[in-house]
Amino acid sequence: MQKLRGKATKLLNSETLVGNVDFVEDRAIQQSIWNDSDKWFFSKKIDDPKFRLLKFHTIEATFRIEGKFRTCKYK
Repeated sequence: MQKLRGKATKLLNSETLVGNVDFVEDRAIQQSIWNDSDKWFFSKKIDDPKFRLLKFHTIEATFRIEGKFRTCKYK
């Protein structure tokens, strides 16, 4: 716990990611990721116009753990 203006506050851990996103349009990959519980959100399964599969490529990640920051860069 940390004191801030006389009040005890809990330190929050967090992470921030920087990178690029690609849309995955390969139906075989979409089907391999699909889970039947997803039908609650996408009634037409992978054919639902709202269904999009994204692949995130991390460039940099910053972590805050117990009030300390650490940044990692990825190739």
